[in-house]
Amino acid sequence: MRPVQARDCLTRSTLLPGVLCVRSDNCAIGCREEGKGYTGGRCLISPLPLDGIRCYCVKPCDSTD
Repeated sequence: MRPVQARDCLTRSTLLPGVLCVRSDNCAIGCREEGKGYTGGRCLISPLPLDGIRCYCVKPCDSTD
């Protein structure tokens, strides 16, 4: 039997809202400073057209997410 892994939920950073996210480690630090239960962050291509690479904060999803 496999252990169940929690999913990660992503939310765009409000502390680092810039269009160009260059380093995921800087993004992770900024997200942890935002609080709100964020465990890190990643630079990801935004799903919105022409929105660039943004910092998305990571935290475990609630069971309702």
